[in-house]
Amino acid sequence: MSPRVPQPVVAQRSPLQPSFPKMMWRGLRGHCPICNGKRAWFTGWFSRADRCRTCGFRWERNTDGFMTGSMTINIIITFATIAITMGIVTVVTYPDLPVASFAGALIGVAVILPVLIHPPTCTMWSAVDLAMRPLDVADLASIDRNAVPGAASAGGHPTPPTGTGAPTDVE
Repeated sequence: MSPRVPQPVVAQRSPLQPSFPKMMWRGLRGHCPICNGKRAWFTGWFSRADRCRTCGFRWERNTDGFMTGSMTINIIITFATIAITMGIVTVVTYPDLPVASFAGALIGVAVILPVLIHPPTCTMWSAVDLAMRPLDVADLASIDRNAVPGAASAGGHPTPPTGTGAPTDVE
């Protein structure tokens, strides 16, 4: 008798969950990645509701440190902008670099840009998280299917994962 090997859990995308490019486009515009609701979680520039104001999708999906992902996206965009700006200004003004004004402009970008892109990076991170961890039964239970485009035709039922990760007792 051979030992039983646990089967991995394979997450499948729910019919309610849009494709990754569509979710990222929605997130880039600050919309909910599920229902495309405008200003999804944001009641102000820095104040955020727990759920999407259109469909009820929960922002933090039961993980500690969820906000770290949106901060990472924010930092990557900010650092890339600074690096590209440094490269362009260096090439254009070489050999007479205007160091004082150049440093001032870069500090301004480093301070202002993260504030400007805060809401979209949060919704973009939610799209990335949904791509890595598709909607589960608990997520689907909290979503108002009437607010999600195409939910009526999708049936609104989650696709269960295949395998449980535990050995079965079949003999």
